[in-house]
Amino acid sequence: MLSPRSRGKGGRRYPGRDGGRGKQRLMAPWRKCANHAVDSFTDTQQEIATVSFYLGSVTSEANIVYRFDQRAAREGFPCQFEVIPAGFKSFVFVVRVPALFKTIVEAIVAELKRK
Repeated sequence: MLSPRSRGKGGRRYPGRDGGRGKQRLMAPWRKCANHAVDSFTDTQQEIATVSFYLGSVTSEANIVYRFDQRAAREGFPCQFEVIPAGFKSFVFVVRVPALFKTIVEAIVAELKRK
């Protein structure tokens, strides 16, 4: 029978050793929602257009990134995301796409702003 103060094997760890999860690199929650986003554009000869937009106070930046990512996958163009905190529950979203798709991205952004 364990004493009421015992918590298992945690007391046996040597000083300076983490509990196992301490050294994992934490990932921003919105990165998990951008399944179709690319890390870098492989074709460097394409012109890259940057579209940034601000949605004000949002409940979840992951929801916005997910909705944009799904529309981008449906339209069939590669994109990169960046989310910059701009205050309490407000974010600036930066999207990088090939210049050919800039008008489509602006239409998607206008749709996200309406909702």
